[in-house]
Amino acid sequence: MNVRPNCVTLVSVLSACCGLRSLKLGKAVHGYSLRNVDGFNIVLGNAMLDFYVGCGSILAAEYLFVKMPERDVVSWSILIGGWDEANKVRDEMRIHGIEEEGWL
Repeated sequence: MNVRPNCVTLVSVLSACCGLRSLKLGKAVHGYSLRNVDGFNIVLGNAMLDFYVGCGSILAAEYLFVKMPERDVVSWSILIGGWDEANKVRDEMRIHGIEEEGWL
């Protein structure tokens, strides 16, 4: 069958990739959507944002956020939540004596 996935399918696949913490597969879905989805879809954009944050790729999430032609309260909430989580991890690393020198 020559059936192309729609935005709803891609959102579901991104959710599964996030659950698996598979950055490689999620990036492939992102690339597929860039090549095959006409126009910007805020729901798919937010799912990608959530995927990157969920996989701990905060910089990729921030880059995507900046490039999104449209953002809503969900977009902002996802990004803020990602930065909060990143700050918690950084604080935990400091508690365990890991120095900030050399961090990305």
